[in-house]
Amino acid sequence: MRGRAEKDAVDCQSREPRGTGLRIGLDARLLGDHLTGIGYYVSELCKAVDHILPGAEFFLYAPWAIKAPVESPRWHVRIDPWRAAFEHLRGSWMTKHAWMPLRAGQLAVRDRVNVFWATDSPFIPRLPSGIRVVATVHDFRHRMTPDKMRRAALYGRIVLERRLWRVDAFIANSSGTAQKLRRFLGHEVVGIARPAVSQHFLRRGEIEVAQTLAKYGIRRPYLLTLSSVDPHKNIKLLAETFLAMRAEGITLSHMLVLVGKKSDQLLETLDRTGRTQVVGIKALGYVPEEDLPALYSGADVFIFPSLDEGFGMPVLEARACQTRIVTSDLTELHEAGGDRPVYIRPDAKGIRDGILAALAAEPPSKPDHLWTWESSARVLADAFDL
Repeated sequence: MRGRAEKDAVDCQSREPRGTGLRIGLDARLLGDHLTGIGYYVSELCKAVDHILPGAEFFLYAPWAIKAPVESPRWHVRIDPWRAAFEHLRGSWMTKHAWMPLRAGQLAVRDRVNVFWATDSPFIPRLPSGIRVVATVHDFRHRMTPDKMRRAALYGRIVLERRLWRVDAFIANSSGTAQKLRRFLGHEVVGIARPAVSQHFLRRGEIEVAQTLAKYGIRRPYLLTLSSVDPHKNIKLLAETFLAMRAEGITLSHMLVLVGKKSDQLLETLDRTGRTQVVGIKALGYVPEEDLPALYSGADVFIFPSLDEGFGMPVLEARACQTRIVTSDLTELHEAGGDRPVYIRPDAKGIRDGILAALAAEPPSKPDHLWTWESSARVLADAFDL
């Protein structure tokens, strides 16, 4: 790979914008209206890469309507002509993920792309050998916590790993993920493009916090978690541990606020099957990004007890907002949290002890110095522009 100084020199001599001649296709299935997780990561990297490669053209492929992260004549949205059929089966895991290897390649060939970014490995399209494939690897949940996955998703990922022979350059979202890629599959990465936080993730003042809490009907003091309720995220155990602590007379004054997809369904499940009355927990569901910094800032503690992670973006966001953090003792979460969190074993005792330790600790007095989306996007741009 050429060094950045050499690239800049070549660009200066040719007087062409960097990326000229690149036609970059990318998997855009996750770029919906409510961006979370990988979708948010892809969207933010696209915005930064657009500035780094001003001469490149980008083609976004999806089986249904998406929102382009960049509005520019150089960015082209390509929705599958069979959209109506895919929309009808959108809720199926097979529809969402099988579409990429089965259909996206045909669309990319028509646009004469010369690089394809597989934004969510191992979902790799079928492409001619002349098209370079750059793949981002996010996690190895199917190997680390297979018992927490739906059978179709588990077997699907195992089968699709066979497609990784087609990848020319791997990018990992963390050092921990890069180590697992080497350990499980013997592949090396060309770089690590960690998630970052946008500039508006910072500690907010009391007036803004109070307005946001009033908007969502939250009273202080409260504990906060932000996550889907997928089994490996361990949010059910967090809620059960919180209720057990309340039953023992601990943290009686605190509310537990759940932010994330289907959090209301989790409360209904606890109410039906739990032996303890569900009191003191509020489920907000999806919350737009602009309200998150105030929710982080108002929380006494942010808790993220995941069993496995590729990185842990909410931990990084809470860190940027100077919130006390409790999270699992995983390599990837150490990358996200640095030396700020209380690290725990993600079982009931660990969660309980972590919450009490964090409540007894002093809140961070100043912000951390964190990396940016631009620094991560440069890693990706270098992989595109070999």
